[in-house]
Amino acid sequence: MKFSSPDSSVIYLPEVSWDEIKSYRVVESTLFLTSDLWGTVLVAMDMNGYTLEEWRELAALMKSRNVSEI
Repeated sequence: MKFSSPDSSVIYLPEVSWDEIKSYRVVESTLFLTSDLWGTVLVAMDMNGYTLEEWRELAALMKSRNVSEI
């Protein structure tokens, strides 16, 4: 997974492998992906405006990778 944006005001994140992501938490519309239960946040995604179908696809992907909710 690699984040990129044509918007120069966006901070670029280094590439993160799904193998590094072990847990997640959703706060309002922001999805936080972490390396372990109390680990450092590797990725924070603002999911506001995403469709229910996109949320479901992401949830299915996380389930397939054994990512657990904290």
